[in-house]
Amino acid sequence: MSKNQEKAEKMRESYDKTAAVYDSRYSLIQYIKYTILLEKIIQIKKRKDTIMLKLPSLLLDYGGGSLLFIDFLTAFNEFLLHSELIKEKDLALSECNNDQMALFSYLISCLREDHLFNKRIDKINVEFVIPQTVIIDISYKMLKVGLEKIENNQGKIYGCIACDGQHLPFRKKIFKSIVSFTAIQNLSDIKRGIREISRIATKNPLVGLSILKKKIDPSDFKEIFISEFQNIEDLVIDDKYIFNLNNFIESLNPEFKMIYNSRIRTLIEKNEDFFIWSINKNINIYL
Repeated sequence: MSKNQEKAEKMRESYDKTAAVYDSRYSLIQYIKYTILLEKIIQIKKRKDTIMLKLPSLLLDYGGGSLLFIDFLTAFNEFLLHSELIKEKDLALSECNNDQMALFSYLISCLREDHLFNKRIDKINVEFVIPQTVIIDISYKMLKVGLEKIENNQGKIYGCIACDGQHLPFRKKIFKSIVSFTAIQNLSDIKRGIREISRIATKNPLVGLSILKKKIDPSDFKEIFISEFQNIEDLVIDDKYIFNLNNFIESLNPEFKMIYNSRIRTLIEKNEDFFIWSINKNINIYL
């Protein structure tokens, strides 16, 4: 067994052991990462009196483990379908009874800054189109936990595949969207992993990634990404802080402000990821 194979096997064993408790340990920090990237990559389209929010299909969730991201998207869809909050002028007064709803309120408050939201907001419906999704992960047990969790809502899941991210079992140029949250830095050969992602992506795909800084320097990752990802032409780097904590706290009902101020602030301060996303020809790296 090669060193790369040994590293992959150790990673699989590690995630297999923690599969049953992964969501309870990491869900909130993952929700924050999802919100950060969704604010940047989600597409906004207007159709008559409806605002359509979408991620292009087919989407690959690279290292999607327990299907926490697709669970988050499904909950976001339910939030929009059953909530009148987005039709209210003052979203800051919205009721938030759990982590997901709090972050959804923040996300909508950010998206409302788009010009499409500014006209006749009281008469506009907002819908989110859940993308057709394929999830890959090196841990079969993580995927199994995810499938059991959402067994009654698998309509948009095209497949869950246990595989090494350096050897993707897909033909080239089939994924219009690719997301990955704190997974790519675990590869034994990051260059090969990025090359594989580039191979299976369409031209100018929508990409959203979070990468653990302590595993790879952002500037080194930038160099790898430029050299290996052939389907996106331009690279834009920005170092501004992208999760507006104050706006998030203000989007909450007053009774939740103290709770979330402490919880979210602690997690944001401990965040060790940097973020990459693309829209059309542009890639942005936020450190």
